[in-house]
Amino acid sequence: MNLKHFLIGASFAAIAATGVVTTTAAQETGAAENRPIIVNGRSIEAGAGRVPSSWFRRIPSIQNPKLSPDGSHLALQVQAQGEAALAFIDLARPNAAPTVIATMGELRNEGDRVVSDYFWVGSGILVMEVVMREDFGGQRGDATRLVAYDIATGRRTQLAWDGAGGNASDVLHVNDETGHILLQRSAYRSGRGATERGSEVVDVDARTGSFTMVQRANPEIGGWYSDSNGVLRMGVGYDGDTGKRRIM
Repeated sequence: MNLKHFLIGASFAAIAATGVVTTTAAQETGAAENRPIIVNGRSIEAGAGRVPSSWFRRIPSIQNPKLSPDGSHLALQVQAQGEAALAFIDLARPNAAPTVIATMGELRNEGDRVVSDYFWVGSGILVMEVVMREDFGGQRGDATRLVAYDIATGRRTQLAWDGAGGNASDVLHVNDETGHILLQRSAYRSGRGATERGSEVVDVDARTGSFTMVQRANPEIGGWYSDSNGVLRMGVGYDGDTGKRRIM
């Protein structure tokens, strides 16, 4: 299975069978370079010997764990076959193996898709920030989008992709109770001889993917801000000619 491509809905047999895959220094560089680790209570000692240089490029077995609000699932970054991947664990099942849902590898070529970050919306939806390398008019560039993953059904839902510009992943607020996200995104729409650009704010239902407009783009505003309740409160712009900021 090629981990260089975006893997949604896939599961690595190695992880499903054995859990998170790790390697030892002996496997990577030979037994002569193995550096034993001695654990004695809270004390950890490294045995004598040279530390293999390959250790400094290894991906940690587990990174960035994020617990769902109800504590039933754990989202985390794992590694298998030298590649980073996003997975979740059902904590209600003893010794459950991670379920891998997407790659978190490195963007290399046009058409690559990787997950750069993730967060919970409620306890049943895991939202992934996806970075996509595309050809924009002959020039290579990256665009960001959000994809919701339903833990119970495995369904994937694109969140507010329609009408979005290059960036559609700036989350201003998450309501875990309603499952809604206040999302700032760059807008790009052409019609009737006019082109609309700038940052707009939409309210997105992470369960269905439907969204409504909260604040249309304003050419004089570069970014919007909400309060802790998800109410849009302020827009800030900057005039590069005068060096002045505009707040509305």
